[in-house]
Amino acid sequence: MNAQRRQELSAIITELDKISFYSIEDKLSQLSDRIETVMYDEEEAYDNLPDGLKNSAKGEAMADAIGLMQDAISDIYSTIQEMGGLSASGILEEVIAD
Repeated sequence: MNAQRRQELSAIITELDKISFYSIEDKLSQLSDRIETVMYDEEEAYDNLPDGLKNSAKGEAMADAIGLMQDAISDIYSTIQEMGGLSASGILEEVIAD
């Protein structure tokens, strides 16, 4: 690798090191908690519907929304777990060293 590309990778590593993955993880966790609160409120509203309304378009829409929020929470937590192993700057440092 030539000096110019090594220099560019060094600059990228510096920028990556400035990113606080912990703050990103914390923000994602906070947003997930907020989604969970909304989901629980929607579940409670759905549970309090009369049986006839649960099978209506409104009830089905509520159930679908609950499922989508569960999926979103799961995706956020998967992202947080993946970020725990993220070390792009370490990988790039190996490239520069070669």
